[in-house]
Amino acid sequence: MYIIDREQYADGSLGEPYLIFPTKRTGGGDNEVAIGRLLDIPAQDDSPPFFVMRKSRTDHVAEVMSVIVTPTRLEGINITDKALKLTDEQVASWEKSWGSSVGRMEMAMAGQSWTKEEKDARTRALTASAPPPQLLFYRPSVKPTEPMFVKLRLAYGR
Repeated sequence: MYIIDREQYADGSLGEPYLIFPTKRTGGGDNEVAIGRLLDIPAQDDSPPFFVMRKSRTDHVAEVMSVIVTPTRLEGINITDKALKLTDEQVASWEKSWGSSVGRMEMAMAGQSWTKEEKDARTRALTASAPPPQLLFYRPSVKPTEPMFVKLRLAYGR
């Protein structure tokens, strides 16, 4: 799994893309995902155990997070202690190749951020009988070994 952050401005334009996960400071650089494995990003024992979102200028309205899940490591990506600046062309290429036909489902679980099973998943895997996640992304008619690119917009409050 890889996470790219870009600032979004009031006119809809995006800032430079930075790979913010993984880094050596988040999970020791481990970005492997597995069925039933809960992945906190950043983990509670990372240093620091949080990301800071801060407006960089007055027209900075949101952060756009792009999540890539791929069965193989991304070529040319060298994981270090800091966020890695990417090129617009790299991100556009990944989005074009892997971002089409991604569906999204949100469950109606208002007020419940974690289920008991999710809390317990720190020490054991989630099972098929566990409640579904609150937010689910999927790619119909695609092999599970093919990469997926999902964008999430996190808006700043007024």
